[in-house]
Amino acid sequence: MQNRIIISFVIPVYNNEEYITKAVESITLQELDNPNLIEVIIVDDGSTDRTPNIVDGLCQMDTRIRCIHQSNQWIYASMNSGIDLAQGKYVYILNSDDELHENAVACLKEKIFQYDHPDVIWTPIIRIDCDNNRDNCVIRRASSNTLDKIKEKYCGAHYEVRALWS
Repeated sequence: MQNRIIISFVIPVYNNEEYITKAVESITLQELDNPNLIEVIIVDDGSTDRTPNIVDGLCQMDTRIRCIHQSNQWIYASMNSGIDLAQGKYVYILNSDDELHENAVACLKEKIFQYDHPDVIWTPIIRIDCDNNRDNCVIRRASSNTLDKIKEKYCGAHYEVRALWS
């Protein structure tokens, strides 16, 4: 499993020329012992702004990035299109205006091997609440104090997952 893609990042995007580059770079600029263990699949869902040109440029700069252009079908169709092309054992859906934490990929890889390839891995998120114009935004970042209180939990059966779901 040394040279096989482990994590496929799927990024559905529609008219998000402002943030798509940061989302992609938050994955591709991560320090990894083997950069080829990841791939990025960007699904442009019929954008009418500069997004198609931007994502095509990103694909030309990094061979780990692939791009699909499709007619507008909404976010779930975009996710499914990306998942259909994913070569990794794990699929991580990243919104086109979100960013990964700087050590997220290494942490995910560590947990995958620590828990012998679990079916699902949940991760903490940073939430940014904005008004419709994105003029007023509030970052709701988990503090290190909050993250220290999050308990790592391995579930060996589906009923354990369901009990923790909420």
